[in-house]
Amino acid sequence: MFSTILNKPHSILRRKIAPIYSKVSLLSSTYLARIHTETIQTRLMPILRNAASSGSPVNVVDLAFGLPMDIMSAYLVGIPSSTEFTMDTTALKAWMETYEASVKGLFWEQEFPNFTQFLSLTGLNLITSKSNLARAKIEKWFLSMISSLETRIEKGLAEPPEGAIYRSLLSQKEPSNPQARLEVASELLDHLLAAQHTTARTITYLISELSVNPDIQASLCAELSTLRSPTTAYALDKLPLLQACILETLRLHPSSAGAEPRVTPHGGTVLAGFYVPGGIRVSAQSYSLHKVETLFPYAERWIPERWMRCQVEQKGMEEAFWAFGSGARRCVGRSFAIMALKALVYGIYGGGWRICY
Repeated sequence: MFSTILNKPHSILRRKIAPIYSKVSLLSSTYLARIHTETIQTRLMPILRNAASSGSPVNVVDLAFGLPMDIMSAYLVGIPSSTEFTMDTTALKAWMETYEASVKGLFWEQEFPNFTQFLSLTGLNLITSKSNLARAKIEKWFLSMISSLETRIEKGLAEPPEGAIYRSLLSQKEPSNPQARLEVASELLDHLLAAQHTTARTITYLISELSVNPDIQASLCAELSTLRSPTTAYALDKLPLLQACILETLRLHPSSAGAEPRVTPHGGTVLAGFYVPGGIRVSAQSYSLHKVETLFPYAERWIPERWMRCQVEQKGMEEAFWAFGSGARRCVGRSFAIMALKALVYGIYGGGWRICY
């Protein structure tokens, strides 16, 4: 779905995926509650307790990259088939090295695909053999997770919520399509990669900002302490300061700060008062939009309270808030990401980790 250029096929695929990522569906998902409890209570909290009791430092970046992968992979292929990077930092390091190798040369493929292909025909490869091997390794790794899920389904060990997205997308494919399994696996791998890095960056920056703003951290802890344990996703969703801290972190430190390209429609269109012919690639980026002082006063400062002001001010900011894009191409996993961030913050700063839905 991420690389679908034309609107119609993108819309068709999005309609198949969107219900599983809808806020209503996620808020009532008992399986997502199990995933959050498993990753936070069973994996994260013992690490934090041991560090606190021994006075040892914690590598926040490792946790930030491990937790989202564990959560998202569990949602896609089920807890038994998912990663355990939060506890296994050696496996996480190996994975990150493979991933970093796989994206080398990605700029040329995305921005100049024809030129890159032409050069490869002359023997000049902008994509190294190391990158190709890393990509093949990631594909094989994820297919093994899919195979694990399929085995559990065949043996009747996977309860219906387990691997719901995989089951749903595969069931909508033509039975005669020999590539159906690979097409679905490719789609879900995109979801996994997108979720890990965006969520990891956000939780890292959020912890950093709270660390240098102790007053806000204290207020957030006080707000979280009002929740009963076990709490609910609905209760977390209603905490104004928690929501404000996450939105402000996404504004100041966009998890995906690069250009968001679009292609103008046939016949052209008018953008910002200028006519642009059809078939022209245009783009904007959240990093720049989020620094407009008329919308976000003191834009370079982390001020969560700005999201707790009057509705008129909020409306203007929300219209310019582009951390997840907007319109038909808006990130389909927005609600999933926000809920994961709230659960993680609750576990770290609320002293609580039991979440029931």
